[in-house]
Amino acid sequence: MLVIGKLIALQINNWNELRKEKDQEAIILSDIQEDFIAKHLNFLETIKNQEKMILRSRDLIDAIESQDYSIHADTIREYIRRGAFTHQREEAVMGSYDAIIGSGKTSIIKNKKLLNILANSSSQYKAGFEDQSKSDNLLNLMMAESKDFFFPLSDNGVRNTIALKKEYTLKEKE
Repeated sequence: MLVIGKLIALQINNWNELRKEKDQEAIILSDIQEDFIAKHLNFLETIKNQEKMILRSRDLIDAIESQDYSIHADTIREYIRRGAFTHQREEAVMGSYDAIIGSGKTSIIKNKKLLNILANSSSQYKAGFEDQSKSDNLLNLMMAESKDFFFPLSDNGVRNTIALKKEYTLKEKE
């Protein structure tokens, strides 16, 4: 009778452990789902902002190529600051996945296909920024090459900081 009681207690304990593990899995999966929703929204916002950057850069190119000196300096300044010199990199929300990897509790997720998809997604995201230094170098080169015209077009705060207070006339701009 004592053996049967111990076996029943052991079985109940196993059921409780399985239930706790399933509850943990449900929480983790819910957190991962929230991360993916946030990541999706962040990517959409980044795409929208990058499209604006492209449009401003196109407007800047058009202004330069048309040699239209009637375009106000504030407009050109905006094309440069919020277009050509804007640098934006999206950071993916991967906290829940990284936490489960860091904890070593990947066995809680029973769906191995899902684990493989998550691992693949994480590695693809991280590999997607291998050209980050190339992008940074290009931005630094653009800043260095534009030093002769960027500061005269800077906003008044920057102009005052570097004691560049002169407003250029249309004739001087030509």
